Amino acid sequence: RRGADTSQIEVGGDPIYVVSANEAARGRMFRAALDLLADPAPDVVRAWQAARYLLYQAPLTKKGSDAVTRVFLVAAGAVLFGAAPVLEQDVDLRCIVAGQSAALAMPSDPDCAA
Repeated sequence: RRGADTSQIEVGGDPIYVVSANEAARGRMFRAALDLLADPAPDVVRAWQAARYLLYQAPLTKKGSDAVTRVFLVAAGAVLFGAAPVLEQDVDLRCIVAGQSAALAMPSDPDCAA
């Protein structure tokens, strides 16, 4: 639908196709994530979870951006919670594909309200 070359797309098995938001929408989500982290009250954990979801919904598509997002989320969580949180190995996939409710509550999420 966006005019991209589809001849190289995997069509076997049970493929999942993800199309990210346009640049303006990604920018709004990115700013909203940073706003949540800058002022996380009253629920710090929930704000961090929502910011995590938004950062993966607003991908910066440069080489290494996933690793940068992971490090940033752990560093921000360490500041907010007083200890570094653990991210699921497939956090990016959960946030992009599994839907917002699944992305907002992952097994390794902190259960403290800092």
